[in-house]
Amino acid sequence: MVNILGSCLSGATLITDPMHTKKPQGNDIGHCFIAIDPGLFRERDEFAADVGRLCGDLRATKPVDPAQPVMVAGDPQWQNAERRRKEGIPVRSGLLNQIRQIAQASAAPWLLD
Repeated sequence: MVNILGSCLSGATLITDPMHTKKPQGNDIGHCFIAIDPGLFRERDEFAADVGRLCGDLRATKPVDPAQPVMVAGDPQWQNAERRRKEGIPVRSGLLNQIRQIAQASAAPWLLD
């Protein structure tokens, strides 16, 4: 379904096309975004409870590799966000130098030390 909406609906190259991602010009990327209000279908709290239960059930599934627990969509991003809150956001030296130069050129105080 994702490919139907992302490729067929938008006119982007089909994922089955041998030239997919190899076009000489442009990105040839198709997207489809859909916003659904669950409250139009049922009580929001019940929907949220069912989603929570489904996610919990999936996470409780015995993983193939015990070192890699089963995750649901968004779990890696939430884990990364938490790690960034604790450890900070890594910035490569080249980008940091560019930001420092911009701050100096605009007489902005340097706060990243």
